[in-house]
Amino acid sequence: MTTTTIHGQSAEAKGADAQEMFAAAVQVIADRHPELFATAEWVPPNAGGLPSVTLVGVVPPPVLAPLRGLPFDVAARSGANANADQLRDLSVAVIHGVVDATSSDRTVTSMIDSDTLGLRIEYGESSSLEDADGGAVTPKSSRAPEQVLAEVLRGLGVDEVPVPIQIKAPGRPDVATLEATVRGGMGLTQSAGGADVCTSGFAATRGTATGVITADHCSNALLYQGTAGVTGFTAESPQYSSVDFSYYYDVQFHMTQSGNTTSPSFRMTTSGATTTVTGVSDPVTGEQVCHYGVVSGEKCGTVYATSMCIFFPSPARGTYCRLAATRTYISAGGDSGGPWFSGGVAKGTHTGVATIDNVQRSVFTAASAANCLSATLMKG
Repeated sequence: MTTTTIHGQSAEAKGADAQEMFAAAVQVIADRHPELFATAEWVPPNAGGLPSVTLVGVVPPPVLAPLRGLPFDVAARSGANANADQLRDLSVAVIHGVVDATSSDRTVTSMIDSDTLGLRIEYGESSSLEDADGGAVTPKSSRAPEQVLAEVLRGLGVDEVPVPIQIKAPGRPDVATLEATVRGGMGLTQSAGGADVCTSGFAATRGTATGVITADHCSNALLYQGTAGVTGFTAESPQYSSVDFSYYYDVQFHMTQSGNTTSPSFRMTTSGATTTVTGVSDPVTGEQVCHYGVVSGEKCGTVYATSMCIFFPSPARGTYCRLAATRTYISAGGDSGGPWFSGGVAKGTHTGVATIDNVQRSVFTAASAANCLSATLMKG
């Protein structure tokens, strides 16, 4: 892989402004050249490294144009063997291979290693099983990760793959769950005046309709702030196919009903303060983001990984992709669907929690996943 330093202009940009300028430039490249874009990682200027963008093959100079206007240097890596879409498809195939080789009632997590641009797969431990005679059966997930990887490759019908794959059995039981539990507070309910089960995300348009997005794994029968007739379910993530396997994006759209209005703003603090969406971009590894949920309120952290796929055994429909994880667990059940943001920039909507590299981390769906609904996040 070849690294080229794109030298920035002399103007200064600090903190959230700098990281968001980088994220916006990355989004332009990803949108214009999905066949080339693999991943990106934010490193603050003067922090001992450079923010980086990784691309497939030999990259034509015009592709990097959005980076040249930034007020700091960026490392452009070229020569990756797979783009983000190809890595996602491979992630889904490997996840299902691990499920088949281990257990269908345990969590399997996929993430991209920013150093090798390979896949890191982590699967949970399985409970003891008993055969019909009452004898103990050794759980398949107790096998060494090398054995699991070998079986996955046999299932894929290949001897090698375009990127490295590391499969890891964590030292603790499966702890990945989707956060759609019933808690008190403002948000989305399943009955008039009932308890909150999820959180509304960002306002969006879909065709001529306006409304809000929230998490796909939440119930379709949601009432906005416990009141009937305000919003109504319209669309949820379609099922996508990757080779012989399927995956989803954790977003759904609820249309604003006649007699109500839609505002391009969102609640960002426990005290009730709101702000207007000023931009939309997907998260990049290393940047600072915040979220608001009806249970945990406002919490902030650092993005640990992006472009992830995770198999949730229950109560989800299976594998969700286009996920990002934070370095620590800063969310709670009932936050699902709520906004993740950087200042006024929409970064995504909340999904849940997963153990990745033996640490519990909050997981959210990237803002661009709304495209699967033919929806566009509203800006003020």
